[in-house]
Amino acid sequence: MRRLILALSAFISLSCTQPQKQAEAPAGPVFKPRAATKGLSLEHAAERSLRVSNVDYTLAFQIGEGDDFGGQAAISFDLKHKSHPLTIDFNDGRVTKLKINGQDAPIVYNGMFLTLEPALLVEGANSVEIAFTHPYSKSGSGLYKFTDPEDKRVYLYTDFEPYDSNLLFPQFDQPDLKAAFTMTVEAPADWIVVSSVRESAVKDNSKVKTWSFPKSARFSTYLFSLHAGHYKVWESKAGDIPLRLFARQSLAKYVQPEEWFTVTKQGFEFFNEYFDYEYPFVKYDQLIVPDFNAGAMENVGAVTFSERFVQRGKSTAEERERRANTLLHEMAHMWFGNLVTMKWWNDLWLNESFATVMAYIAAQEATEFKKSWQSFFTGTKQWAYWEDQLVTTHPIVTHVPDTTQAFVNFDGITYGKGASALKQLSFLLGAKEFRNGVRKYFKKYEFANAEMADFIRALEDGSGRELGGWTAEWLNTSGLNTVEARFECKADKITAFRLVQSAPQAYPTVRTHKTQIGLYGPVGDKVKELRVVPVTYSGADTNVSVLVGQPCPLLVYPNHDDYDYVKVSLDGNTIRAAQTSLAKIDDPLVRIMFWQTLWDMVRDQQLHLTAYAGLVLENAKSEKELKNLKFVLDTLVGRWNNDASVMYYMNEGTEKAKLAARIENFIWSGLERAEIGSDFQKLWFDSYVKVARTKAAQANLTQMLDDKIQFSGLELDQDRRWNTLYALSAHGAAGTAARIKKELTRDPSEKGQQAAIAAEAASPDQSTKRKWFSTIAAPKTSLSLARLRSAMRGMFPTHQTSLRFSFKDEFFDKLLKLAPVKENEFLTTFAEHLAPMGCTE
Repeated sequence: MRRLILALSAFISLSCTQPQKQAEAPAGPVFKPRAATKGLSLEHAAERSLRVSNVDYTLAFQIGEGDDFGGQAAISFDLKHKSHPLTIDFNDGRVTKLKINGQDAPIVYNGMFLTLEPALLVEGANSVEIAFTHPYSKSGSGLYKFTDPEDKRVYLYTDFEPYDSNLLFPQFDQPDLKAAFTMTVEAPADWIVVSSVRESAVKDNSKVKTWSFPKSARFSTYLFSLHAGHYKVWESKAGDIPLRLFARQSLAKYVQPEEWFTVTKQGFEFFNEYFDYEYPFVKYDQLIVPDFNAGAMENVGAVTFSERFVQRGKSTAEERERRANTLLHEMAHMWFGNLVTMKWWNDLWLNESFATVMAYIAAQEATEFKKSWQSFFTGTKQWAYWEDQLVTTHPIVTHVPDTTQAFVNFDGITYGKGASALKQLSFLLGAKEFRNGVRKYFKKYEFANAEMADFIRALEDGSGRELGGWTAEWLNTSGLNTVEARFECKADKITAFRLVQSAPQAYPTVRTHKTQIGLYGPVGDKVKELRVVPVTYSGADTNVSVLVGQPCPLLVYPNHDDYDYVKVSLDGNTIRAAQTSLAKIDDPLVRIMFWQTLWDMVRDQQLHLTAYAGLVLENAKSEKELKNLKFVLDTLVGRWNNDASVMYYMNEGTEKAKLAARIENFIWSGLERAEIGSDFQKLWFDSYVKVARTKAAQANLTQMLDDKIQFSGLELDQDRRWNTLYALSAHGAAGTAARIKKELTRDPSEKGQQAAIAAEAASPDQSTKRKWFSTIAAPKTSLSLARLRSAMRGMFPTHQTSLRFSFKDEFFDKLLKLAPVKENEFLTTFAEHLAPMGCTE
C-alpha cells in the first residue's frame, strides 16, 4: 500500500507503429525488441506472460554489513515458444555467472534486464541459474539497509511495489507470473531473518547463521520479502495463526505490542468469517521499519509498517484508530491482492480501494473504533473529493502503459474515490449481496490472477444485478457530481421535493446514485433527524414524491450517513439554518457533514472566508466530538504544510494579522479550557503550534519548552517538542538554531535527526534555504532519502509562499536534470513540496 500524493505528473509518452508486411506467422505473438529503459511496459509483460508459465524460484542470499549483498537465483519455468529472446528483470545489479539449462551462457545484461537468446532455450521446461551482487538500497525500494544512529545496530527490509522486486534478485517481475519461492539466507549470527514463511532450519556457523525457508505458496514477485537485522520480536497467536511483531531495539520501548496483537486477532476473526475463506498463508508477521517510504506494504505473511505508527508519547485515540485502520487494510490484502491478484497495474485501484473500504468495515464491526465511517468521511473521502476537483483528476480505471505510470497512480482517486465508489456500490446492491459476491470471487480465483471484470461478474452473481451501466458511469469517467435538494413548503408541510444533479463542464457525466435524504428539525434543545428516506436518483432532475406531505424541515441533507459519493450544495434555507444551528445538531456525522459543506462553499467562493472563520470561532468551542473538532480546527490552521485552510487562503496584510491573532487567542483559550490529560488538550496544543505566528504566541511556546508555562496533564513528548521547534524556526524566532542543536543532543535518534533537518530547513533565512536546496538538488549526496525528504517536506511552511516562489527558476531547472537520475520517491517529494506555488499571472 502507498499513501502518496503527486503534485506534478507531466510526462506522457506517445508512440507510433508502422504497418507490418505480410509474413509467415511466427510460433508466438508478434515480437518487438524490449527497449533498454527502466521499468516494464504492459506490452512486453503481456507478451512474456503468453510465453512463460509455471515459474519457481530457488534463492540464496549472503547479507551483512557491507555496501553490497550477494545472491544466486535458480529459476525454473515453462516456455511456450522460443522464436525470440526472453528477458529477465534485474535493475542496477551485477551479474557474475549465468547458466541456461545447465550450460554456461554469455551474459547479455544492460543494467536493467538480462536477455536470454532463443538458441539456449527449449520449448517446455527450462532452468536458469544466475549469480549476482547488488548494492543495498538507499532509497527505501529494493533491499534497504539502515544503521541506527543511537546504537549502530543494523536493520534490513524490502519494499517492492510496483516494480522493485527485481532490485533484490533477477526475475520475471510482473503480477501475473506468480511463483513459489524457496530460500536460504546467510546472515550475521546475531540477526534474525524474516520472509513469507517461517524458517525450517537455522544452521549456526560461528559468525554467521544460514536460515532455510521452505517452499512458499504461489504469489506475485512484488509480494515477496526479505527482512533481517537486530529486530526486537514479540509473539502471539490468532487461533492457529502464529503472530510476530518486530521493531528496532531503540524504538521498542514505545511500541504497544498487545494493542497491535489485539487488533490483529480481531481482524483475522472478522475477515475469516466475512470472506468465508480461512487466512491462506502459514503465519503473520508485522514489522515496524525505519525510513519507510509509504504507510505500509502487504508482503505475504510479513507486512511492513512505517515507524510513524509508533508515537514517543501516549497515543491519542485518533492515532490508535489510524494505526488499527492501516493494520486492517494490509490484512485485507492477504485475500484481495495476495490470494487473488490483479493481472496488471490498471487494476491497482481495485486492489487498494477494496482494502481501504474493508478496513473501515472491519474497524466498525470488529474493534473498539465504532466511529470508523466518520473517520472515512473526514479523511479518505476528503482526499478523494479534493483530487477529483483538480485538473489532474482521472477516471478510477485508467490505462497503465508501464510500471512508471503504475507508481504515479497511488493517489486519492485510486484510494479514496475508488473506495467511495465501492461503498456506494455495496449500498446499491445491499451489504449481504456485496459480501456474497466477494466470497464467490475468492473461491473462483484463489492463488490466481483476475481482472476488474471478473470481480464485477462475481458481484453480479452474488446480487443478481447487472452492473455494466454502473461500471461505465462510475469507473470510466472523471469528475465529481453535485446534488442539491430543492423543495417547497406550505402550511408547514412539504408540497414539492426534488434532487437536482449537476456535473462540471469538463466532465459532464451525471451518474446514477443511491443515497438517503435526511430531514432534520428541533427536538427539545437539539436538532435531530425527523425522517430518513432512501432514494435512487439519476439524470439532472429527480422527483421525490414520497416526501410530499412530510413536516417542513429546518435542515435537509441529501446524503445522510454518507453512502453517496457526491458534493452537496445546500439550499438557501438550510444554509441559513445551519449557520445558527451547527452546535445543536445531535448526530456527530451529520454535524461534520454540514461543516464540510460549509467549508466547500468557502473553497467555491460561495461563503466568505472571514464569515466561515467566524462560524468556527462561535461554534467549535462547544464541540464535544474529537473527530469533528479536529476537522474544524484543521480548516482553520491546516492539517499539513500548505494544506487548504483559512490561514493558507488569507492574503498577507493587516486583515490576516488580525484574524491570525483572533485564531491564536481562540485556540489558546481552548487549550486552557481543555480537560486535563485528554486528547482534546493535545489537539488544542497541536493546533496552537500550527497557528503561532505572533511574538506573544512564540513566547508561549518557548516558555512551554522551558517548562515555564505548564498545563497539568499535557506532556510535551519528544515528537511534540520537535513540532514546536519547527514552528519557532519557521517564523524565525530568535535563538531557535541553538535550541535545535541542544534538542538534538537530547534526542539523537533517527527521528530526532530528521526532525532537526526539517526544523533547520524551515528557517526563513535565505542562506539556509539556499544551503538546503543545493543539498536536496545535488545529483549525489551522503544523506539518506528519508533525511532528504524531511528537508523537502519542512522547507516551505504555509506562510513562506514568496520564499518558495523565489526558487521557481532553480526548481524547474533541477527537476529536468534530476528526473533521469533520481528515484520516483525522491521526485514525488521534490515536486510536491518544492514546486513554486502562488497566485500570479
